[in-house]
Amino acid sequence: IGLEGFVTIGGDDTARNAAVIDKIVPCIHIPKTIDRDIWGTEETLGYHRFVRRASQDATALELDAQSTERLYVTEVMGRDCGELTFGTFRHSRASMALIPETPFNIEKLIEHIAGMNDPRGLLLVAEGAEDQDLMWRHAADIIIFREALASGGIIPQGLIDQHFPLPQIDAFGNVKKGGIADMVTFELQQNLPQKMPIVRMPDLGYQYRSMDPLKADLDL
Repeated sequence: IGLEGFVTIGGDDTARNAAVIDKIVPCIHIPKTIDRDIWGTEETLGYHRFVRRASQDATALELDAQSTERLYVTEVMGRDCGELTFGTFRHSRASMALIPETPFNIEKLIEHIAGMNDPRGLLLVAEGAEDQDLMWRHAADIIIFREALASGGIIPQGLIDQHFPLPQIDAFGNVKKGGIADMVTFELQQNLPQKMPIVRMPDLGYQYRSMDPLKADLDL
């Protein structure tokens, strides 16, 4: 049909498809992924816009946590890549951050926070951050709770499945990621001194995807 090549624009899936097509027809791919998670790219459309706004909101949460003497926990989008979380942490006043590139241990995190002179502030948790032991423990709790609800014969199974879905296990036997900030918040609430309220705040994520582009995005 006379095609000399393609220019594709999109995220991970589009990039993978472009790589296949490129074996037949030359392709140039423009990485339009806010997560900044495509290998070999230094810049992606939307990343700077996200970090700029999320870092402002993170700083506001940090200051509020300081003034109300609380520890806030929020989850940051990005799947298996910690670029958005680390970028937001680096450009804000957030106290701590957990990223996928460095698996954490919940017991050591609790010990670290308990030993801080001033634990007030904001903890950023990347949605891909993981402690497999923690995730397995919470998965087991969900299974036990589901069985207890079902044994009563009062709550329909459909409602149980809707509100307490079974944990998903990948091909390597790992619990699939999701809701890690909720798990971290629960563990901190259960194991840190009660004089320090631990509050789960709204996620920093999809609300930034539809914002007006920055000049850097337009130039790119």
